Amino acid sequence: MKKIIAIVAVLFSSFCHSEELIAKLDLKFIKDTGKTAGVMCYGDNEEDCHTWSTFYLYEAKVKKIVSGNLPENKFTVIYGRHALRKNDHKGVVVRLNKLLTDADAQYQISEFGQNHELVCFQSVESKNFSADLELGNEKLKCAEKEEL
Repeated sequence: MKKIIAIVAVLFSSFCHSEELIAKLDLKFIKDTGKTAGVMCYGDNEEDCHTWSTFYLYEAKVKKIVSGNLPENKFTVIYGRHALRKNDHKGVVVRLNKLLTDADAQYQISEFGQNHELVCFQSVESKNFSADLELGNEKLKCAEKEEL
């Protein structure tokens, strides 16, 4: 259990003091890093926990910056989610966090926006995301697809 807490602390420590970066990107799949992104536990003991998802490495090409400043048009990112396909993704709107220690990637995708009629993120304070939406207990900030 201590290892799980340490992994979570390391993965999310960069989120605390980073500038908000939201961009529309094209992602080109490079590789599965094999590094743990998510853990599933079936009990209270450490041996009851197993890797649920791993980080994938992508080359990102900026289509549009929605919020924040990105110094480069191309860079590498990591993203990990269960059942994520190993393929390219075009025109995705994501929230990024700058990584200070990862040798493979410069940024980590912390949220993947759902690009339907609205693009929504949790607790976004960007002026581009002006529509408030509450879904269950979650407070979301949204923008219409055409605004992005």
